[in-house]
Amino acid sequence: MILGDGCIPTLREGRRTQHLQFAHKAADREYAEFKLQLLAHLNETKIIESSNTVKGITYPCVVVRTLSHPFYNKLSDHMYYEGRKTVTEHVMKCLTPLGLALWYMDDGTLAGEMGYRNPFICSHNFNQCENELMCRMIHKKFGITFRTIRKNVKDKTYYWMRLRRKDREKFFDIIKEFVPDCMKRKINPDFYENDKRYQKKSDAKCQRCGKHYDRLDSSTSNNCSQSCTMFLVHETRLRDNAGQVA
Repeated sequence: MILGDGCIPTLREGRRTQHLQFAHKAADREYAEFKLQLLAHLNETKIIESSNTVKGITYPCVVVRTLSHPFYNKLSDHMYYEGRKTVTEHVMKCLTPLGLALWYMDDGTLAGEMGYRNPFICSHNFNQCENELMCRMIHKKFGITFRTIRKNVKDKTYYWMRLRRKDREKFFDIIKEFVPDCMKRKINPDFYENDKRYQKKSDAKCQRCGKHYDRLDSSTSNNCSQSCTMFLVHETRLRDNAGQVA
């Protein structure tokens, strides 16, 4: 998650341990809840509704944050240098298919190239050397080839990663078992977000409170609200703790 949208904020004065947090647009709340449940097995995690203002326009979003823990201090030591997120060969050696899937779902996109939509990873927070290292290690570990591409935007130079066209299906095969239904658009070249077919909603019943609500047909969520989702996450933690005691 750290390679993508996740971040570990700098320690505040008087604090000893750090935490992990990330945000997604409100429309991707189900994906945020999917990641929350992965983190809930490590320590307590919460989700809150928020907003982000860009150029005078306010966009609703959801923020997921873990409790502070020494683990995140160690992770920060590996992933940050002088306040900037970075990456090393050791970090890339630890990358799993799940980690690759989360990274792509966070920062990846399908972009058209002469009518052929191909995966890109928007890795412009990393410099050219780091992008080249990530491409090289992904090829070594997974046998697929990303190439570093250069983009100039408003007199600034950024570097992104573009997958070799013939590796697209192999890449999808590696990550697809970890992609929840709400993010299938990332591995469906026929999907366009403004396509009305993907905005259709149907009546659904919350498995926690029994309330009926409108759910996107592409969604697999069974919960109508934040409180119901958090209750089910709490139940999961209780079951895990009970299993460890047993």
